[in-house]
Parts: sequence; C-alpha cells; structure tokens
Amino acid sequence: MDGSADVDSKTDHRSCFYDIARHNKRHKHDCVYVKRSDSDPHRFRCHRHSHGDHCWHPDYLLVTAGGEVMRYIVCGLHRTGTSALVRAISEASTLTAYTDADVEAVIRSREINPTYNPNPAGYFSHGAMFSPIADWIADTPDNSAMKAAPEAFLHGTGSEPLMVILTDRPAEQIEASFAAAFGFDVPDHRYQARAQAQAILEQATNVVLSIVDFAELIDTPDRVFASLAASGWPIDSAAAAATIDPALYRNR
Repeated sequence: MDGSADVDSKTDHRSCFYDIARHNKRHKHDCVYVKRSDSDPHRFRCHRHSHGDHCWHPDYLLVTAGGEVMRYIVCGLHRTGTSALVRAISEASTLTAYTDADVEAVIRSREINPTYNPNPAGYFSHGAMFSPIADWIADTPDNSAMKAAPEAFLHGTGSEPLMVILTDRPAEQIEASFAAAFGFDVPDHRYQARAQAQAILEQATNVVLSIVDFAELIDTPDRVFASLAASGWPIDSAAAAATIDPALYRNR
C-alpha cells in the first residue's frame, strides 16, 4: 500500500472513500480500503492502494464513496459457471464463499449418477438465493462472495451497492448439462427470469454489472478474470484463472 490516513468517521470520512463507480468508469487503478480502529470505533485507517491484479488486503473492506460495504454477487442459471466463479473468486481474494451446508446436501441428494459429479468443488448455494435480494443481502457477512438466482432481482436490486456477475450459456448446453446431473429439463420460466434479471441489472444505479460467457470462462479464464479485476472485483486474476479446469466443460 502506498499511502494511508486516519479519518474521523463522525466528520469527514465520506470525502476519503474512493468512488467505485468512478473507478470502473475511468479504470483508475486505485482503491480505498478501510479498517475500523481497535481503540476508537469512530476512527478508520484509510488506505489508498495502486494495484494491478492485487486489489485487496486481508484486513480491509472495499467501500463506496458513501462508506457502504460493497456486496459481491454471482448470478445465473444452473450449469452456467456460477459455482466455478464463486470458487475462483473466494480462492483468489479475501472474499469468502457464502454457503449453506444443508442446501448443498439437498442438491447433492438430487444428483442422479453416482459416477458423474456435476460440481466436484461444491455448489456454493444458500437457502435465500431465490428470494428478493433486498430481503437478505444486508444480513450476509461482509466480504462474502455469494450466489443469487436471477429470480432474486425480479423485484429490483435493493439499495445496497452491488458488484454483480451474470453468467451466460447457450440453452442447449444448459439443458444437456442439467439433464446429465439431475435428469430433467430446466423450466422455461427460468430462462425468462434470466432475461428479465439482465434487463433490470443493466438499468440499476446501485449495480456494477459484468456478464461472463461460460465458454470464455472455461477456454480463456485469464482474460475473463483480468476483465473482472479491471472492473473492480478485488481478485488476483491469475490465481482465479488457475482454479478453472477445462476438463469440466463436458457439454459443449
């Protein structure tokens, strides 16, 4: 880190927070992380950090100009790379995958072929992911990377500042992968929800949206994660790309 300053949060801390939207718009390689002082809960240590791929630090939170903690969401239909993205992000940053073990167990119980493991590293799912985002996002732990189904955005994007990755994959590949894993088709209404969610996310003022194509994620992960890092995701792009196994692209 190349500079820091103490800031009194009761007076002028807002002026010291870096505007993440301006970062994404102007591609300035500069962020602010804050850590609450151990001795004074109203004081922060504000660190401005020039970065390439390493735009994060284990003791700090990436915040907006208003001092709000950014929330990190991976959204998409089943079998479109959402789990691979959550895993990659959590292993290449200080963000922690938000996962419910009970939900994971339910999904595993629905797999139909004991010799075919659809998600060797896990599904990284949780029980609220289909519910409206405004109902649960504020209650999730800071510095989490979490899934949200497209349906979570059909009632809007809430008011929390969000970094959102929306995945994309041809329907025929989704169907083949889903059938191999669970033995039935993806309902049509889910594709409709995906299209509606994209339209809503593209218009939202509290969202920085990145769309990731599944084929590009598997075939050129270095390029995909470099793009995400440039757009403001606090990841080591090389480390994230290294988690992607091309052998798992089994339904082209």
